[in-house]
Amino acid sequence: MEIVFTNAEGKCLRWDGMLWSSPDVPDVAQRLNQEPLRSGSRHCSILSRAERQAEQHLGSVEMALMDVTGMPLEDIGGDVVFEVVDLADGGDAGQGGSDDGATEAIPADRTLAGAQDYLCGGLCSDDDFDGDAGEDDDWEEPERQWRQFRRWCDAQGMIVESSGPAAAGGREHDLIFQPETERWLKYTKPGLAGYTVDWDADGRPSLRNALPREYFERLTRQNDLFQDDIQLVGVWRDGTGGWRIVTSQPHVRGRRATMEEISEGMKALGFVQMGWKGIGYEDSTSWRIGRLGVWDVHPANVVMTENGVLVPVDVIFTELPDGFPPCHFHPEAKHVKPSPNP
Repeated sequence: MEIVFTNAEGKCLRWDGMLWSSPDVPDVAQRLNQEPLRSGSRHCSILSRAERQAEQHLGSVEMALMDVTGMPLEDIGGDVVFEVVDLADGGDAGQGGSDDGATEAIPADRTLAGAQDYLCGGLCSDDDFDGDAGEDDDWEEPERQWRQFRRWCDAQGMIVESSGPAAAGGREHDLIFQPETERWLKYTKPGLAGYTVDWDADGRPSLRNALPREYFERLTRQNDLFQDDIQLVGVWRDGTGGWRIVTSQPHVRGRRATMEEISEGMKALGFVQMGWKGIGYEDSTSWRIGRLGVWDVHPANVVMTENGVLVPVDVIFTELPDGFPPCHFHPEAKHVKPSPNP
């Protein structure tokens, strides 16, 4: 594989799969050769890593010309001769195909579900997205989804032009209030998409950074279960170059609910409390309804309205793992299959 990166001033860096070289910035090429790229099984993963190195020394990268003629077909996912990648606006053009949806037509759908479907369609159709991907692919999955999401936003006209958030929020979002609409604009932290919950081999939950697709799924569930109206605004790039997902959520008049009110209100809504606490904010509680778990439930994320209605506004939803006990109150509860009748 050979990739030539070019910035707006026309300065170039070339990577031939092993070494960097450039007639314009030989010192940069020499330094980059001391930081070799790892090989990857997918050419888009290699492109992402090479792009990061190139833009560190070129200031920015506008265009990349990839010549993958000499790569084994199993490594590039098809008979690709070359492709020209416009890195400035996230679009791809040229011959051949890309394994991250570069040349795929993007449906016009500006909703959370539209973004989620696009990411799931582009990822679930990939042969590697089956739970058995290699270490390099797992490492690149967040960047791959962010790249696809930026492409989707560009096609929808959802690259946000704004001054950004006005106030720092919690660990997941920064905020700005729009009094004319009585809605909050919520910006994820740079390069992040909130949190989700994973399970270890012993069946214990823990918090981790969510992928964009998981974040959109979480917000869609928030709308469905709690009759919220979270809307996707787009993606915004802050001054440091970090991309942020921007959503809009209605302001809820009221006050923070107490833990006692949360417990009574969640039970009244049909939720069952689970035994894990502190998955998210300290002392936050966890709940379940059917196959869904609800995490990080605490006063800062739940509003008691003026009419006495409990409104969760920023909790985390996940599907519970297979074999999860149907009535689960304590972390040490085990799922025991009944013995067959003699």
